[in-house]
Amino acid sequence: MSILSRLAQWLRRDRPTPLPSRPSPPVPERSAEVSPIAGKIEDWIDSDGVGTLALSDGAEVRFSLPACQGFQPLIGLSIEVLATGTLREPEEGLWATRLRLRPGTETEYAARLRIHQVERAVAGKDPSALGTVRGGEPPWARDKSRKLPAGPDRALDAFFVLTVTLARPLPEDAAALAGLLRSPSFPRPAVRLIPLLRKGQRLPGFSAEVRGEVGGKARRAFLLHQPLPYPGHEPLGPAHVGLFVGGPHTPRIAALLPGSADGPPPPCGPDGEVRLLSDLCRALLSRDTGATAVLLNRANKAVKPAEIAQNQLGPEDRPAVPFLFWIDWDLAQWEGRACYQSAGMESLGLPDVVVQVPEGRQEDRARDVLWYACRLLSQGRLGPEADGLYVPRRISLLPGSELQAEDEADTERYQIVERGPVLLVLRRQDA
Repeated sequence: MSILSRLAQWLRRDRPTPLPSRPSPPVPERSAEVSPIAGKIEDWIDSDGVGTLALSDGAEVRFSLPACQGFQPLIGLSIEVLATGTLREPEEGLWATRLRLRPGTETEYAARLRIHQVERAVAGKDPSALGTVRGGEPPWARDKSRKLPAGPDRALDAFFVLTVTLARPLPEDAAALAGLLRSPSFPRPAVRLIPLLRKGQRLPGFSAEVRGEVGGKARRAFLLHQPLPYPGHEPLGPAHVGLFVGGPHTPRIAALLPGSADGPPPPCGPDGEVRLLSDLCRALLSRDTGATAVLLNRANKAVKPAEIAQNQLGPEDRPAVPFLFWIDWDLAQWEGRACYQSAGMESLGLPDVVVQVPEGRQEDRARDVLWYACRLLSQGRLGPEADGLYVPRRISLLPGSELQAEDEADTERYQIVERGPVLLVLRRQDA
């Protein structure tokens, strides 16, 4: 079974197994207002609806779900206690009765909540595992003062968006590297080399910050180069370089965070991640770098040979987003039926597309519909109010990820049967 098949099964919208019932959490009485006291959620048992807070003065108090104002309790969250009270049983001691997120931690909360949602979705497949979900605490957020395990080191390719494999290493010289990376986004790139160190020891290769300016706007991206085969893809070459623009969140998650409208430009915009990294990748593929292939790190590390990747990117002066370069697709299963499903629309800040294969195993047709829908999404032409789209019956693929319809009037309608931030599901209307 392919990776996309497994992903499709994981994302199926079969209703999850109901959570086990739980008793109502205790409600303290005789609450008293206090000056805000800083603290952190030390423990939270989701099945009981009761948790423990570690306060800044070293004290520990318990709390229940009704105390949380506008947020879901998760282990490690920074909070403020606004009121305390006691239970009817004196031996239970003091409880926190009103809590709020500590101001300025909204982004952290959104990231932890996303991790918790993934944990719950995975546990939902196994009802016996639901009680083991303890609030979405990732290894990087654990309380080091209590000497809990730190977890494994983050892999060097953790932030890669694209990886270019090479037949020979890149020059470890800023001026020479700047000459290789010239592009519309970086017409006169300034390159700063950064050595790779771990525990004070120098590692093979280097990282680099690439800066430029177009129309008075500053642009910046990063790369990490190692004169070593990319792990798991050794036949593709003895060296590789990863490309990324920085930031802890992928475009799709960043768009859901509070204040995202005031944040970085949309990924498909003229200053967005897609444009910057497309230009850098095209430069590496078209110049004498020995590039052999491109791997799409956000599309399950799908491999595109250099010639195919360059064809899908198209020429430098092409204004449209080369959407096809950024995605992969494969046959999968959706609600027991064959479908085509994309992977990698995450990089465009958009949902992946699922197209149910019409009766008669018309797989080529489903793939063309998937391409067409992905193009409309990347162009902003399939807004949230749309309930379907008309797809030309005969579509040709041109260089630069361009699609051409033989007859724009000869179409069939595909209905949007499900739409969310992660998936958009299409079915032929008469199917």
